[in-house]
Amino acid sequence: EENEYTLAAEHVFKFSFGQIKSKMMSIQFYPSQQPKSITLWPKERVMLELKTGKVDVRTGIALYESGEIRSCEPAEGTVVDTPIGSIVAYDTSVIGIHGESNSLQFRQDGHLSALATSTDKIEIYDENNNKVTYAPQEVPNLFNPNVKDVMPLYLAFSEGKVIVNDEVAYNIDRHIFVITQYFKEIATACTDCSNCNLCQ
Repeated sequence: EENEYTLAAEHVFKFSFGQIKSKMMSIQFYPSQQPKSITLWPKERVMLELKTGKVDVRTGIALYESGEIRSCEPAEGTVVDTPIGSIVAYDTSVIGIHGESNSLQFRQDGHLSALATSTDKIEIYDENNNKVTYAPQEVPNLFNPNVKDVMPLYLAFSEGKVIVNDEVAYNIDRHIFVITQYFKEIATACTDCSNCNLCQ
């Protein structure tokens, strides 16, 4: 992998949301020959200026056929403004094989449609002040049961609703949402396993 990375050439793509200059492992195209997704080498990062703010991206990005960004993978915890408040977007469980499916997703108009958070807890209150709480979960590592991995909390936003973990939908205008930090620290993506908290 190191030899191939050294030999890989740097490419430049220009989109409506900015320019990407990076070494790329693969590029997927639509039948129209427009780029569909770009997969970055594990060491590579690109900074994107989006409607939600600046995002340092790892793994890759996915695109609509018209050229707008469809999704990207934050390289570190990134504060994103959502219809229910500011949430730290970051997915500790991302595999990183390709840039086609990413946790930070957007509609074609550039507005946020979904994200994953590995740090934030959300309390949801209804009109009768009944409360339900959602948060990332700790689960045993598949290879080492003595190590705990974080399973992110997934949120999608559509037609005035927030959908939690693809299961339960709440009307935004009929509920109160309180967002607090649940996990104070998370291991962010790294290229050196000796410095990664997930490897210790």
